[in-house]
Amino acid sequence: MGHAALIAASLKRIESTFCFYGAGVTVPRTDANFTPIDLLEKVCGKLNFICGTSDDLIPIEDRLVIAKKDLKN
Repeated sequence: MGHAALIAASLKRIESTFCFYGAGVTVPRTDANFTPIDLLEKVCGKLNFICGTSDDLIPIEDRLVIAKKDLKN
């Protein structure tokens, strides 16, 4: 769902988006030519990104990338 939330958040006129699961958003998609986390640059509205601190499916490295990119925007 992280991919879908980032895509939706990058669309114009979207005021607020919640991303509840961000596994895989830091790696390039195999079915497309982009890395979902790079869409943060296109987000105009508010984006709430929620990651569990004990979620083994989202590695700590990925959570750190998400936090670093999010703080820049």
